[in-house]
Amino acid sequence: MNRFRFLFAPLLLPVLLAGCEKDSNGPIRDPEPILSIELRATREIILGFQNEVRTDTITAIVRNENGILFQGVPVAWFIENPEDWKGTISPLDSSDTLTDSTGEARALYEVKLSRNSDVVIGAKASNAVSKRTIRLRLVEPLCRSKC
Repeated sequence: MNRFRFLFAPLLLPVLLAGCEKDSNGPIRDPEPILSIELRATREIILGFQNEVRTDTITAIVRNENGILFQGVPVAWFIENPEDWKGTISPLDSSDTLTDSTGEARALYEVKLSRNSDVVIGAKASNAVSKRTIRLRLVEPLCRSKC
């Protein structure tokens, strides 16, 4: 039995030492950087009359794990629990599906006002999600009948 131990030792030594080689590239990192998204809206409250269509520009600012603006990241826009009365959100134009050189992507939020409510909109980029609440408020007309 001792003879077999000496025969296998030279075969196992290179395998054991191979795991000890120093990696010149540093630690293995997740291929997707950790991102943060800041959402900015032109308005936090959208006021209007019943059935009036209103719009707002929403901006997502994407940063990497060091807080540096991150260019070329795909941004997906969404409305939480979507329903027709909550409106729609979509990229402002085709170039706004990716963040630009300032780390920003823009979307257009459009809603036909039908009730007082809060709508949660959001953006997702890689492994980060950010949400923001927009308040929809109906304004009563000054004259309910002909003035």
